This record gives sequence, C-alpha cells and structure tokens, in this order.
Amino acid sequence: MPLKKGDAAEETVVVMQKKLISKQNKPKTKKRPLEENVDTEETSPKKLKSSNKKKSNGDENKKMATIKPVVDDKMATNKLQTKCRPGQLVELINGLSKEQKEAVREIGFGGLLQLKVTKLPHGILPSILKAFNYTCNMFKMKKTKFIITNDDVHDIFLLPRGGNEVVLAQTGNTVSVTDSRLKKEWRLRFGMQNSSDPITVKRVFETLRGSNDSGDEFKKLFVLFSVSVFLAPTSNKTIDLKLVRVVANVENIRAYDWCDYIFREMVNSVKVFKQGGKSIVSGCILVVMLAYFHRFNFKGDVMGHTLPLISHWDDEKLSKRVQDEKKTRSCGNAPLSKIDYPISLQQQDKPEAVRGTQNSDKGLDEVLEEEVDEEVDEECESKEGYLMVKLPKGVESDKQIKARSIDVSSRYLWFFSYNKFKICVS
Repeated sequence: MPLKKGDAAEETVVVMQKKLISKQNKPKTKKRPLEENVDTEETSPKKLKSSNKKKSNGDENKKMATIKPVVDDKMATNKLQTKCRPGQLVELINGLSKEQKEAVREIGFGGLLQLKVTKLPHGILPSILKAFNYTCNMFKMKKTKFIITNDDVHDIFLLPRGGNEVVLAQTGNTVSVTDSRLKKEWRLRFGMQNSSDPITVKRVFETLRGSNDSGDEFKKLFVLFSVSVFLAPTSNKTIDLKLVRVVANVENIRAYDWCDYIFREMVNSVKVFKQGGKSIVSGCILVVMLAYFHRFNFKGDVMGHTLPLISHWDDEKLSKRVQDEKKTRSCGNAPLSKIDYPISLQQQDKPEAVRGTQNSDKGLDEVLEEEVDEEVDEECESKEGYLMVKLPKGVESDKQIKARSIDVSSRYLWFFSYNKFKICVS
C-alpha cells in the first residue's frame, strides 16, 4: 500500500530521532594528544628504561625549580642594589646658600657638607658584606678581624652623639595621638589630606631647592631628607615620617645620638640582606665601605684621617680603590693601618699618660697594657652576679663603656677587643 505524503514525513522524523538517541548513548572515547599516543609495537626494555629516566629527570627539574638560588659573589656583584643615594644629597648641598649651610652646622649636621661621593661602586661590596658579622659588628677577614661601632659613624660624618636615643614614631594600629597629629601636620604642609599619602623625596628636594629659608622649617626638612635618602634610606623613595618626633623641636636635634641610630639601621639592613637571600641592601652602606678602607694600609697608602673621614673621598678615589682591590684580589689581605680607629674615641678617651702618643711607634693599646696591673681584685670572687674590672689610672670605667655600647654583646666585645684589662665574671 503506497504511503501518503504525510506518513513519509513522520517516518523520516522517527528515523532521525532513533539515530540521535543511538549517538547519544554511544560511549565517548577520549582522543589522546599526539605525544601521549601509544605505539602499537611492543615496547622494548631499553625504550621503557629511557622513558622512566626522562620522567625522573622531569620530576627533578620540577623540584629544583622550587629551591631558591644561592646568590654567590659574582652574581651579587652584577645584581646587588643599594638604597643609599648620596648623589641626591650632594646635589642638594651644592645648591645651598651660605646661610642654609650655616643652619645645617647649627643642628650638628655640618659634617655632611663635605660629602662629595655621589655613587657607590659595587665591585668588592659583596666581599665586604660577606666578611661583616652583624651579630657582633665584627669584620672577620682572612688574616685579621676588628669590630666597628657607632664611633665609626661619628668619624665618618661627625654627626651629633647626644645622650638621647632616636625614638621613632609609632605606626599602624599602635600609633599614638601625638604621633598621628605630627604626621598629619607634615602631610598638610604638602597639601595631602589622606593619612596614608606618602611625602616623596622629590617633593622635599624641590621644596628645599626652591626656598631661601634657613630657619626651623629648613632645618627639619634637611634632617628628614638626608636621613631618608642617605643616612638611613627608605626603600620607596619617600620621607621617613617615623622621624617626626625627633625633629619636632629643632633645639633638641643635637641632643639625639644620630650616630647610634644610623649604625643600628645599617647593621639591621645587612642582617635583613644576609638572611633574606635578596640582592637589595638598604642602610648607609658607605659606612661599611669606609670603615673597611681606613682600617687597612692598602699598597702602603696612608689614608687621610682628619675628621670627618668622608672629606677625604670622592667618586674618583672611591672607584679607584675598589678597582685596585678587585684587580689585586687583596680584599682583607693588606696590613692593618697603624692609626687607631675610631679616631674620635681615641681623642675622647685617651688617659693623660698617653695623650700625644698618636704619632709614636707604640699604639694606644700597647701603652695601656704596660700600665695595667695584671692582678685581679680578690673581691671579684666573692661578688656574685657582678662584672668586675681592674682599670689602670685614667682609663674609662665600665659605666662609661656601658653607656657607649649598644647592647651586652657589644659591651663585652669592647672589653675583649682592646685587651686593656682582665674581666672576672662570677
């Protein structure tokens, strides 16, 4: 019986639906990527071994990628970055008026006016930093060792060493009302309303260069700028507002121990650099370099030692010294200088019996050793918990040493390094 036109159409629809259902129910087979297709030929033992080896190497490479690379001296030389930017401070100083320079001297920062170094050559800096032990502030070279202190900072820059510690303003949730008010006042001076807006070094530089003011405002800005770019540089090129407390009263700026603050910031920056495995070091690294250079009598050259020591250096001399030591590979191998460093400490603490011996054949330590009574006070044995010392006449007391030292460890290092007297600790 012939189909009608309508029946044929219905039959066609039914067939198409069956095909669609059949296609949907058919299990799907995943197509493998080209590199994962398996050979139909039987895999030989050699091929299987090679395949496993490649897989093993791949796993090892993956593991190695997660391990932090160790920065050696060669790599550090090429990639080492410092945040200390003396060039910006030199540029500012060169543009100061006579009255402004006098204002800088009034607050005790006049030594910086003799700064001529604009950049830090990195040639042997990694080796110098490697030799510096931040836990005890000691340089340990191949043939000798010596410690540096905040007195070295004073030698280099002649900055104030007042009796007050530089206390930083609080940050974050612990900020006090006074600190918050002082920071807000500084931001408002530069037209900033937001409490989190930073004051850039560039803006302060432009403000100082564009003004003839030599009063209190200038003095405060000069301290903030010189510390933020050079003495204890910030990493983000902004003014360090943690210093707002110590510059609040201009008359008190000289009363703070700026040498101690700069020294502690430098030591901490070296600690962070060494522990973090990074190629960036902050802090005034010029202190480390010059303290090292002046301690050694390199090639028989006698370094100028009138204070501040920074007055004896410029870019050419600094670069030449770095290149010479790099060529001769003599980092730390030269004989120690016969000059007693830190110089400011020797001038301040020399007993009357040894004043004027700086140019004699005997060093200060040798003269003192001749005067020291080797006998230790018997009372030392009976006083538990006390640090007893036998001092020669005219030598500073342990109280004076404690006042100069940073912590207990550095205090003991002072005692032992100079070997001027015996110590008995019960």
